[in-house]
Amino acid sequence: MFAGVLALIGLFGATADDCREAYAAVRYREAGTACLDAIPSTPPDQLAGIYRLAALSLAALGDEEQASALFAGLLALDPLAELSPAISPKLRVLFERARARGAAARVRLVARTTTLARQDLPMTLEVSVDDGAPHPVTEVIATAGAARASAPRDGGRALIQLPAPGKAGPWEIDLAARDRFHGRLATAALSIDVAPLHPPRPAWLSWKGWGVAAGAVAAGALVAGLVSRQSFLSAQRDVFADAASTDLQRAQATAWAADTGFVVAGALTLGAAVLLATEPAP
Repeated sequence: MFAGVLALIGLFGATADDCREAYAAVRYREAGTACLDAIPSTPPDQLAGIYRLAALSLAALGDEEQASALFAGLLALDPLAELSPAISPKLRVLFERARARGAAARVRLVARTTTLARQDLPMTLEVSVDDGAPHPVTEVIATAGAARASAPRDGGRALIQLPAPGKAGPWEIDLAARDRFHGRLATAALSIDVAPLHPPRPAWLSWKGWGVAAGAVAAGALVAGLVSRQSFLSAQRDVFADAASTDLQRAQATAWAADTGFVVAGALTLGAAVLLATEPAP
C-alpha cells in the first residue's frame, strides 16, 4: 500500500494537502516524499508550513542533513517560527541549531544591470543575495515577460543573462530566490528603463515641424505677394505723385518679402524632405 502511494506521488506529483495528510497520519516516509514534492508548487502563504512538516518528517527518519536544510528554509521564510512544545527534543535540536547558525533572517535580493540597457542588446543582471549564515539560496530566477533565465548562486551574488528586450521603455523583471528544494524563499521586482536602438531626435529636428514652418512661411510670402501686386496697381491709378511713390515703395518692399519668403519656404521644405528620408526606424 505504502509503495503504491509513493508511486502515485511520483507519477502525478504531490500537493500540500497530501503532505499534511501523510504527516497527520504519522506516515513520515510518505510525508517526507510528499512534502518535498509539493514545495515547488505550494503558494507562498502556505510554504513555511510545508517546510516545517518536511523537516520534521525527515528528522524523524534520521535524515539530519536534509532536515537541517529544510529548517533553514523555514526560518528564512518565517524568522519568528517556533516548534510546538509537543515536538521531541531530538527533533527540536536540529531546529534550534539552524536558528543558532543565523538562519532566522529573511532573504533579500538587490539587483542591478551590468550592461547597457538597450532594446537590441542582451542584458546581464547582477543579483546580490543576502540570506544569513546557512546560505539556503542556491539559485536566482529572473522573469521578464516571456523571457525567463536563471543562474546559480556564486558567493553572495548571481549573474543572470537575459535576452534583448526587443523594445524600448520600462521593462519589468521579477526575481525569485530558490533553495535546493526549489522553494521560493524570496521575491523581488526590478524596473529598467530600456533605451531605444536609435535615440529620438530633438524636437527642432522634426520633419513635421519643418514642414509646418515651410507652409506658414509660404503662406506669409503669398500674402506679401498679393499686397505687393495691390500696391503696384494702386500706384498706377494714383493721381498725385506722392501717393504713387508711397504705393510703389510698398509694392517693392512686399515683393522683396514675398520673394525671400518663398526662398525660405523652399529651403524649409527641402529640409523637411531630408529629415523625413533620414528619420530613424522606430
